Order: sequence, then C-alpha cells, then structure tokens
Amino acid sequence: MIFKERRFHQAEPSYEHLLPEAQSQDSGLEARIADFLASLADLDATQMSVVVSEGRAVLGGFAASAAEAARAADAIGAEFPGIPVENRLQVG
Repeated sequence: MIFKERRFHQAEPSYEHLLPEAQSQDSGLEARIADFLASLADLDATQMSVVVSEGRAVLGGFAASAAEAARAADAIGAEFPGIPVENRLQVG
C-alpha cells in the first residue's frame, strides 16, 4: 500500500481566488432578480431566465405576449433602479 503525504496539515484550502469579486456580486444580483420575477403574481416567469454580467441584466427565454415581456423588463427596472436591463425575451 502506498500512503501519500497530506497536503493541508493545519489550514483549510482557500477557494476565494477562484471566483473574481465582480462575478460573485453579479451572481447574487442574478439570484435576487430571478426570485423577484418568480414572485410576481401577474407574470409567468417559468420560461424566463436572467443572466447578470458586469452589472447588466439580460432577460432571455419566452414570454406569452409582448406585453408580458415588456412588463417583466419594466418590473426589473422599477425594483432594481440603476441596473440596465436588456430584454431578449421571445414571444411565443
């Protein structure tokens, strides 16, 4: 049997350097926006997705109507002021 030497004796490994700080902030904002869309009663967000990159929210997927697509983008803009929203929702 071969026994390998342990690599971490006293300290746990650090993983903070693997994710840049901006990406961590974007993922938190992305989760908050997605939860907000899911909580809207007058909007079916089951086929919508949100990706946040460099502080910009990109709304993708499908909406039932053009009015619903506009309502989703407007709701994000009203709830998260200062966050630019790019609406790429397809109607169908």
